[in-house]
Amino acid sequence: MSKFDAIVSNIDDTTSLVTLSDADVARLRNNYSWIDSDYLDFLREVGYGNLGELQLYNQPTPATSVYSVNGERLQSVLLFGDDMQGHCFGFDAENDYRVVEVTPRGELDLGVEATFIGLMTAYFG
Repeated sequence: MSKFDAIVSNIDDTTSLVTLSDADVARLRNNYSWIDSDYLDFLREVGYGNLGELQLYNQPTPATSVYSVNGERLQSVLLFGDDMQGHCFGFDAENDYRVVEVTPRGELDLGVEATFIGLMTAYFG
């Protein structure tokens, strides 16, 4: 039984998801020592890709590579996914790596669940 069973049961199709190998997870853990273990466990056990309502990335992506506005404030944000409608989700180093939402205009929203597992549960739990 996985801690993600309730989430996975509410995802319409997981067949296209790609899981990370243990070596890939170790590399990410090495490159991002602060990274949320639930995020890595999810990538290893369930996978990344199109979850229906969300798309998860295979690794954190600097927000400044996606957003050209509000660049200075977004330098501390590493994105891990999006809702395929212009809103992205990421970890914010300036807020103890809590989960944040970045609006299509590049504005930070702290009103989302603070953890990866919390966000996934809010969407699929």
